[in-house]
Amino acid sequence: MKMAILLLYTEIKEPKAPPYILLQSKKTIIGRHGDVVMDTKIGKEISKYHALITHQHQRSHDLWMIEDTDSKNGTFVNNRKIHRKVLNEGDEVVFGGGADFFYGDLIESSEKAECRYKFFRIPPNVRFTVNVNPNDDITITH
Repeated sequence: MKMAILLLYTEIKEPKAPPYILLQSKKTIIGRHGDVVMDTKIGKEISKYHALITHQHQRSHDLWMIEDTDSKNGTFVNNRKIHRKVLNEGDEVVFGGGADFFYGDLIESSEKAECRYKFFRIPPNVRFTVNVNPNDDITITH
């Protein structure tokens, strides 16, 4: 199974959010009582079961889908409040931060968000056959 990671990307000192979230299961629940536990310093800004990230393999592609599970303060991808969205390399994901926003609303800035992450796919390991020494010089002939 392919893996992906969300890396914490916040300016907040000592956030109550993990430094990274390794996405290696078909389903990962994020929230105060989820598989991945997080909140903010204010407390209870992240719902008990705030968001769900699922991994699917479709037509030789790996997709990670994020879904807000009717959280009070929402889930945002690239500053837009979402209900469900496919994650792409480098997307910014913010958990919480806006009960007053509707799905599709665009926020001005997420710089002050405590639970702010960047999404990346983890490339597969490179494996060499027994006959190849990765330290040898390679000569290409035409």
